[in-house]
Amino acid sequence: MNHKLTWTLALEQEECEGIDDPSIQDSNSWHPYNSKLMFLLDTIDNLPRLRISGSLMKVFLWLLKQAGVKHVPSFNALRKIQRKIRDETGVPTINWMSPKGNTFSFNDPRTIIANVSF
Repeated sequence: MNHKLTWTLALEQEECEGIDDPSIQDSNSWHPYNSKLMFLLDTIDNLPRLRISGSLMKVFLWLLKQAGVKHVPSFNALRKIQRKIRDETGVPTINWMSPKGNTFSFNDPRTIIANVSF
């Protein structure tokens, strides 16, 4: 039981740490992400057929820190960046109902095209 309490406290303490220090962020090569690590964590977290729970993501972050990986974000910092990117570059879904009452949902093609970079 003591081991579980120690584990929980360690995870909570690590959640409070952020990565907002610009001196530790990579160049703009991973824009809109702060770093390659943030990009990879977001990619893993959003795999369509492999949903990762918040608890498992916290374990991944803890494991990376224990392995000596530098500048691992806290869970809250990861979620904050994900929200920011979704708000800034996300593609809105349009819900539409046909005259016959069928409901359709689709992504706004104008936004998709606007997000394409050459």
